Amino acid sequence: MNELALVLERLDRINLHDQVLSSWRTKLDHGRLQSINLSRLNLETLRDNTFADCDDLESIILAHNHLREIPASLFTELPNLKYLWLHNNHIKSIRTEFQDLQQLEWLYLNNNQISTVAEDCFKGTEQLQDLRLNKNPIESYPEKIVAELPYLIIFASHHCQLSSLPDDLFSKNSYLERIYLQDNRLTKLPQSIFNLNRLEKIWLSGNPLAVNIEDPLTKADLQSWYQSQHN
Repeated sequence: MNELALVLERLDRINLHDQVLSSWRTKLDHGRLQSINLSRLNLETLRDNTFADCDDLESIILAHNHLREIPASLFTELPNLKYLWLHNNHIKSIRTEFQDLQQLEWLYLNNNQISTVAEDCFKGTEQLQDLRLNKNPIESYPEKIVAELPYLIIFASHHCQLSSLPDDLFSKNSYLERIYLQDNRLTKLPQSIFNLNRLEKIWLSGNPLAVNIEDPLTKADLQSWYQSQHN
């Protein structure tokens, strides 16, 4: 084994932040790697087996690139993945790329071009706690998009183009504490929001339904506002 290979074998973190690349064609054959930062590399494409042999990988940062899509099997062989940053790219849809990531806790997809979201896109990703979808041209969500996420604590979908939300959207999310929905086109709230016992704060300003509302609202504020609107 040469000296470089020996050094790479001992690494548990790789940081290539702010380099200049257009694609990543290297397969990372490195079982001990725990964290990799590939942000701000001008990446446009990734191979579907890029992380295939990185069983210990817990954190991937792919933010601030030019990725338009995520290969369907890019993350499927990462049993320990907990943190995934994909914000500030050009991703247009969410389909099956994030299914069955059983240890994933944070997923940042904000500031992309996402307009299509599959109903079962988070199936098998039950440990997710922090989901950021804000600043995407999303007009609506499937009814069960977060139904597979029982431990979700933060849901951010502000500065989108949402005109409505399914009434049962949050019916399976009893741990939700913070919801960011400001600056959309909402004229009403899903009924399931009012049944969230752990809800601490919600942001609603900048929607047609939220005239003269100052963010954030506590759950008590929300209930008072709702009652005032229906008296």
